[in-house]
Amino acid sequence: MEWERDLKPWVGSITLGLATPTAQEAASGSDLHAYFAIAIRDKLQAIKFASSLKAEAGETAIESDYKGIKLIQIGPDEAGRGTTIATMGNHLILAGSLGNMQNVIDDIQAKTAANRSEKLQQAIGQSPKVDRPLLQVY
Repeated sequence: MEWERDLKPWVGSITLGLATPTAQEAASGSDLHAYFAIAIRDKLQAIKFASSLKAEAGETAIESDYKGIKLIQIGPDEAGRGTTIATMGNHLILAGSLGNMQNVIDDIQAKTAANRSEKLQQAIGQSPKVDRPLLQVY
C-alpha cells in the first residue's frame, strides 16, 4: 500500500473517536472503544481501496450488515477482533472489532437522532456566541 497511489486521492481529514461501551460491557468494566473516521473526498477511490483490502484478505474477509450498514471484517479471530470497515455518509470508519463497530454505529445513530431533537436545538441556540470557541460540549 502506497500513500500517494492508494490513500492520498480519497482521504480527507482523519478523526480519532471514542464510542461508549454497551450497558453490559460497562457493567464488566469495559473501556471506551477507539475508532477512526476518515473523511472521503473521492467516494469511488475509497470504494476501490476498501475492495482492495477485502481482496487482499481473501477468505478471511467477512461481509455482514448491521442496522442497514454494510460491514467488512478483515481477518477476524474467534472473538471478532480484526479490522472492521464501514461507510457512513462521507466517512470510512475503521474499528478494531465487530462489537466495537456496532457500538460506533449505535453511538452515531443515537447522536444523529439527538441532534434532531427540538430541545437540543433550543439549548444550542441559547448558548453564548463566541467567535472562536476553544471547546464546545453538548
